[in-house]
Amino acid sequence: MKPLIVLLTVFTVCVLVVKIFRGTYELALSGRIAMSAMLIFSATGHFVFTNGMSLMLPEFIPFKTETVYLTGVAEIIFAIGLAKL
Repeated sequence: MKPLIVLLTVFTVCVLVVKIFRGTYELALSGRIAMSAMLIFSATGHFVFTNGMSLMLPEFIPFKTETVYLTGVAEIIFAIGLAKL
């Protein structure tokens, strides 16, 4: 639920800020910024709550802690990829 709140809040703020500074609504730009913020927010959870997230993985997956860190890094890379301004 929290990522959805972050996504909608950042999207709304971006739409308004872009409208003020550029004079037009750029929904795609605002959406990319909001998705990037949500991915960074989610990636932060991977690094802060590593133990809890590794407990969610099934038993057959090896290297659980490393997998959680790897997915956190992947989310940061994806957030940077969305930031093509």
